[in-house]
Formats: sequence, structure tokens, C-alpha cells
Amino acid sequence: MPAPVSSDPPEDSQASPPLAGEEVSAGIEAETEKTLRRENRRVLLLVCVVAAFMLLAHFTPLGAWITEVREWKEMLRAMGLKGEGVFAVACAAGVMLGLPRLPLCAAAGLLFGFGEGLLASLSGAVTGSYGAFLLAR
Repeated sequence: MPAPVSSDPPEDSQASPPLAGEEVSAGIEAETEKTLRRENRRVLLLVCVVAAFMLLAHFTPLGAWITEVREWKEMLRAMGLKGEGVFAVACAAGVMLGLPRLPLCAAAGLLFGFGEGLLASLSGAVTGSYGAFLLAR
């Protein structure tokens, strides 16, 4: 007579290794957690930078300089074409240092108007990008 067949799995198979799909899922979860931590650090850094700038603008003369846009406009208008050149050089230096171009373009529009600001910011941004390319090369 044949021996009865047991439906219980053998003891050796209870400690089976995880399936390949489970390993991939665990890897994806770990990578996702790492990415979220990195993003959280970036957001926290951005908040700290903005808070530091706000404190700096509030407790130093920087706030007064920023809010005196009319004086900046008059000073640049008195300089004539040199004012746009100075702004373009400053914009080029900022772009070469890695500053975002969009706030510089907005400042040019605010200080010079649309047409002149467009020319000043565009020439400065292109020159700065080219300078950064040459330095990196």
C-alpha cells in the first residue's frame, strides 16, 4: 500500500528566498524613499534661503535699496546707453555664476521697459551662457 501523501510543505521550503518581483518592489520603494528625502531637503533649503533673504531685507539697508525702484530707474536713465551695458554685463556675470535668468529678465523689464529690457537681458544672458560654456570647456 502506498504511503499517505501529506499536504503540508516540507520544512526546508518554509524559508524560501523572496521572489524576484518582491526584490524589485523593495528596491523601487527604497529608491522612492531616498528621492523623497532628497526632495524634502531641497524644499527645506529653499525655504531657509527665502527666509534668510527676507530677514536680510528686513533688518539691513537691502530692503530700502530693493524698494527704491524709482531711484534705480532714474540712475540708469541718467547713465543712458551705459546703464543698459552695465546691466547686460551684470546679467552676464550672474548667468555665468549660475543665477536663474528669469528674475534678471524681469528686473530688466522693470528697470528699462519691455523693448530695452528685452535687449539688455537677452544680450546679457546669451553672453553669460557663452562665457559659462567657454569656462566649462
